[in-house]
Amino acid sequence: MNPNERLRTLHEVAEYFGVSLRTVQRLQRQGMLRTVRIGRLTRVRRETLNRCLDLLEGRKKARSVSTEQADTNSN
Repeated sequence: MNPNERLRTLHEVAEYFGVSLRTVQRLQRQGMLRTVRIGRLTRVRRETLNRCLDLLEGRKKARSVSTEQADTNSN
């Protein structure tokens, strides 16, 4: 980790993703968003945000592919 890198709060992550704080907390509970605990504070590294987005995009693509396959099989 770059020592000059500023860690993000969960509120900042929610704003960056354009979602609610509850959604960010859900991603954290599901293990898709790794966080760092510093005492009572919860923070997120910037590279973790990019990995989380990659995971979410991968899930979205997998769902769209399976939906397309289901549509093809039903025809």
